[in-house]
Amino acid sequence: MSGEFTKTGTNIAASVNGFSVRVSPNGGVLYSDALGEVRIDTEWMARPSIHLLIYVGYHLVKSGEQRTVVEIERIYDSVDRALHFLGIQSVRDSQLPNQSTDPTLASGTPPAGQESRHP
Repeated sequence: MSGEFTKTGTNIAASVNGFSVRVSPNGGVLYSDALGEVRIDTEWMARPSIHLLIYVGYHLVKSGEQRTVVEIERIYDSVDRALHFLGIQSVRDSQLPNQSTDPTLASGTPPAGQESRHP
């Protein structure tokens, strides 16, 4: 959608549809709308290019009402569009190759950074 976003601060995009997305340089995205705030876990990755890895299912409703599965999916889609507007390449962890078939992960050790994450 052309013209959906305006940049309202460093790493902050506001949508004409009533929500905003703030990207933390330390990782994490804060989605805010009239119903409250949802924090989504992310991690900056440097290979094969600099991008923001979005952990699907690792989100926390910080304030306001609980969200349905459909609403959460809409939030992830909105975050993807906002990141694109901000010039940040993103990928969802669900779009990565199946790591369980990678022999380097056969030990059962979770990928770095996921040890303490709980859906």
